Amino acid sequence: AVGDRLVMAALHPRIRDWVDHWSPVAAVFSSNSAKAACAKSGLSPAGLFQPFERVENVNVTVATSPERSHRIARFHIRFVDIDDVHASSDAQIDEKVARVASAWGDREPEEPLRVTCKEDARYLAKSGATKLTPWFQGMRSEFLDALRFRHHESFDHPMISVVVGTSEDPSPVETLAGLVTIQNMPSQFGEGAMNPSTPRYYVLLHDAQSGPVQRAMEALTSIKTAFGASACRLIVFNSGCPDDDPAHSARHLYATSAATSHGCTAPSETSESTDTKFVLTVEDAASIASFVKDFAIKIMIPSLQSRVNALNSQISQTRRGLRNQWKMWWSKGGRSGQRDGVLLQSETGGNMPLYLYNSQEAQIRLLGDMAFMLQDYDLAASTYKLVDGDFRQDKAWQYFAGTMEALGLALFLLDPSKREADASLHAAFQHYTAPPSRTGALLGYATRTAILLHDIFIARGAYRDAADAMLRASEKENDIRSAMVLEQAALAYLFSEPTAYRKFALHLILAGHRFLRAGQKAHAIRCYRSALTTYEGRGWRHVEDHILASIGRFEASLGHTREGRAFLARAVNGCADVQPAERQQSYIGELVASTKKEAEETGTDGTYDDVCIPDMDDAEWSVVLASEARDDHGMMASPLASATPRRHGSVQLRRAPATSEQASSRTSTGVAENEPLQIPSGAWERLEASMRENDARASSARSSLPSTRTGSPEDTPRATERFGVSGRSASGPSLLRTAATKAASDVGAPMARSTSAPALSTEHGRCTVVGEPVSLELLLRNPLKVSLSIRNVRAVCMFSAAEEEEEPKEAPADAVEMEPVSCELPPESFRVVRIDFVPLREGRLRVTAAEWTLADGICVRRRLGGRGRR
Repeated sequence: AVGDRLVMAALHPRIRDWVDHWSPVAAVFSSNSAKAACAKSGLSPAGLFQPFERVENVNVTVATSPERSHRIARFHIRFVDIDDVHASSDAQIDEKVARVASAWGDREPEEPLRVTCKEDARYLAKSGATKLTPWFQGMRSEFLDALRFRHHESFDHPMISVVVGTSEDPSPVETLAGLVTIQNMPSQFGEGAMNPSTPRYYVLLHDAQSGPVQRAMEALTSIKTAFGASACRLIVFNSGCPDDDPAHSARHLYATSAATSHGCTAPSETSESTDTKFVLTVEDAASIASFVKDFAIKIMIPSLQSRVNALNSQISQTRRGLRNQWKMWWSKGGRSGQRDGVLLQSETGGNMPLYLYNSQEAQIRLLGDMAFMLQDYDLAASTYKLVDGDFRQDKAWQYFAGTMEALGLALFLLDPSKREADASLHAAFQHYTAPPSRTGALLGYATRTAILLHDIFIARGAYRDAADAMLRASEKENDIRSAMVLEQAALAYLFSEPTAYRKFALHLILAGHRFLRAGQKAHAIRCYRSALTTYEGRGWRHVEDHILASIGRFEASLGHTREGRAFLARAVNGCADVQPAERQQSYIGELVASTKKEAEETGTDGTYDDVCIPDMDDAEWSVVLASEARDDHGMMASPLASATPRRHGSVQLRRAPATSEQASSRTSTGVAENEPLQIPSGAWERLEASMRENDARASSARSSLPSTRTGSPEDTPRATERFGVSGRSASGPSLLRTAATKAASDVGAPMARSTSAPALSTEHGRCTVVGEPVSLELLLRNPLKVSLSIRNVRAVCMFSAAEEEEEPKEAPADAVEMEPVSCELPPESFRVVRIDFVPLREGRLRVTAAEWTLADGICVRRRLGGRGRR
């Protein structure tokens, strides 16, 4: 049997979706009373049957010819309202796809895919693209449905007409008979593209609230007499049942079916039906499901079988066999003349002929499509091969491409291992896109072919080939469709063996770019953020900065100001080494604008600790008391004053050249002088001797205090190499660090106290006199190629009164007097900034952070970690 030849690849869920997509259509004609009865539950007459279109356990034997038979296990029918039988324009197709994309974009943002190693790729591969990108299923379903009802293929031609009325109609027979007229049919029927004379089946609806069932039975008897007993059916429901009883309401069943039929459409679209009263109960739904199954087994399948047998016999006599083929070969030269049912280009005004439903070519194509619907793929494939040459000779490329597309799927279902199906689909794609067909909706059919080819490769496990198929479609499509297929191509690269990480990330970026051009910023952000996890930390700074800045802009444009500012801050922090000065200035400007916008929205001027420009190592700082400003030799005790320039990465660090005014106003501006210190000969030896003597006296004094700090100066962390500074000269002795240790000690009670880090909060710090100035010295480095304006540099101090044991709080104005300082940092330079402040009250003072305003718009707070510079 034919069904026995289907292998597991042909039963892949993606392939089964395609088989259901090209299932027979039942056109629903309904009276006004039937529409009103269905509207009580927010449904259309066709929507009444749609949850039950997929019929399982059919188990019907079908004979499409005397020598050919097979068994159908499952069957699918599409119920479509006759008003919906029309082709969509290219703009309407894009609108429908964009609507689904927007519905998903309006939801809470999806977590980005995190792909950093092979294990991540394997884990995601287990979920599959369907679960990772559920929005694609909705967009794909809407896109494929919008391509229906074209004249070049008969899959969407109605195979049967379902005429629906109600028992409330005054004259049910006349009402039902008057519904199926050429005036009530779409234009395709009047133009001859579709057959208006299809078999008819009559359904009578009866609401138990509208009257007794006896009246409905009388109406059913009358229509059976008029149309035949086997072609009529009564469906009874009760609109009086309460809608608020979830145990009896069928609302969830219909809502789930609507979401599934639209490819997991976002809940925001399907939830609209919950605002409408729903009157169908579970028992009513079971009755409708029983009708649909009986309709499939007793009406649709037998009708298709009889039509296939009749057409197959007729076509076999005229087209099959060696004799007929020989006659066709000799008569090919005469195909250019007038033929029955064929409108030539001169008659249609188009670029290809039009085949009416009664033409020989259209009848052969119809036979192949009906054989496909009955799952006789062998007969379908042989029939498609019979007519594709006719379309090719007539240069009817749209008909030819559609036939090759159907042939490709039929061949795959016959034997998934053979590549003949691939060749047919490639030919279909080529002719859908070849001039003059490369306009309008025909590009949509080329994309449909690419999606089918992609799904076939996925079923085989050939992910690289699947990605290539999607890429071919993306090259020719518009933004929203191109973004849709590019994202799937990226996932195909992710699931391939070996995993193509860079291609995965690259095509996600391309998909995000096309989503952005289509106005789908939420999807663009998701694509960019997923790609960022792959690029991050791999040294690809150009790409990483571009992604960070792009996400920041997208988030800000969606009103997510805080998230956008955070991504822009990351772009500014990392752009020093690779980005040109113009782009660095642009990033800073965007960050300032985003920060100001966030301040306007929140109504507060916040401080930010995620901005690392200018650079300040959390250990490159020191607190200097007034008494420690100079040692016995007249030299500066500050360890930061001895910083010497060195190369940091690819940037030449240097002290910023100071003007004479800056040098003369060091105390007022807080910027250390830039001239190197002139150290006299023998100074290091004299300094070491003095330091040894001072340390010996200090150690003797501390031994009597139980809370005095113990340990060598080497217990504190060394200055990092990040800034290229050190507390010692290249030729000086190491004991210079002891002086730095004294200089960076804490300022403490009872007069005023400062601890440089939380680790010192329980120790007795150094003491200073109230009213005596204390200085905080910071080493700020500008790694960028643009100047930085630093304003209002100040120390953040925590203060607690000496007599109180309360938690320290930020120092009030009456506890510390401070004069903020400002400076300009030229490109690729560093400076020592000195902030002077005066304790005004007795207590405990701790310096915890430094604050400044960057570029007149960003208030930056940098925590002073570690023990500080020693």
